[in-house]
Amino acid sequence: QADEVLAWLGTLAPELPGWVLDDAYGRVLSRPGLSLAERELLGVAALALMGLSAPLASHVRGALRNGSNAPAVSDILRACRGLAPPNAQAVIDQALQRLDRNVLRP
Repeated sequence: QADEVLAWLGTLAPELPGWVLDDAYGRVLSRPGLSLAERELLGVAALALMGLSAPLASHVRGALRNGSNAPAVSDILRACRGLAPPNAQAVIDQALQRLDRNVLRP
């Protein structure tokens, strides 16, 4: 869904897609030290704690597509829930429900 995300970012500010590609993804995600799965799980945690529903959903999918499994994502979300403010807790609950419906049930 990268094309859709970049197009949406371009509606916010024309220079934003280039910055995201060069800096946020190019320099951050390609840096040595952590696997892409680990980086995605950290993104899941940060977005969950901020209560940012749409980016959280995107990074949950990213974590699952890049080497994490559903139990690991669920564990991160549950750990964050205890630290999150009430508005973020609701977002985390929704993410957990989506994860359960879409991945954990056969």
